[in-house]
Amino acid sequence: MRHRLLHTPPRPAPQDPGPEPGDIPVDPDSDQPDEEIPLPQRATLLV
Repeated sequence: MRHRLLHTPPRPAPQDPGPEPGDIPVDPDSDQPDEEIPLPQRATLLV
């Protein structure tokens, strides 16, 4: 599927504008696990 890249000009990597108002920020580096997902389950989801 490399040939498809020729049809679109290269774009810079999209910059994360940050959490928008009303959105729940998702921080994978956060020390606090999601309340609805226990830590052991969360670890298996990341694999």
